[in-house]
Amino acid sequence: MGRSTFDAATPPAPSGPAFVGSPKLPSVGGDHAPITGKLSFSAPTRIDGPLRGEVRSTALVVVGERGSVDGVLRASELLVLGEVRGEIAGVHRLEIGVGGRVYGKVEARSLVVNEGGILEAKCTVGEDGR
Repeated sequence: MGRSTFDAATPPAPSGPAFVGSPKLPSVGGDHAPITGKLSFSAPTRIDGPLRGEVRSTALVVVGERGSVDGVLRASELLVLGEVRGEIAGVHRLEIGVGGRVYGKVEARSLVVNEGGILEAKCTVGEDGR
């Protein structure tokens, strides 16, 4: 007897980059290691602790649930699960996840705020946002 396409379970569509939850995603900071200064990345990076200053990345930056950034954040893509206070600029895609919080100024080409996310900012979204 042949299988129909309805016999196999269809996996849900991914909601973001597959490597966001990966334990192999390089991580910066931690609960006991606050960082102050300027950081630059060219590979996907996760921020899991307090960071004050400037972050620049040509790749994805994930601000983890316990991560916080106070300052300027520029990245190709940004996923906020923790908190960002200050300026987010030059971002192709900004996603605020459940429990994520963004306060300040946002300039992005694309913006997604999931239910449970908080956005209190002056926003420029679209072509002018990048």
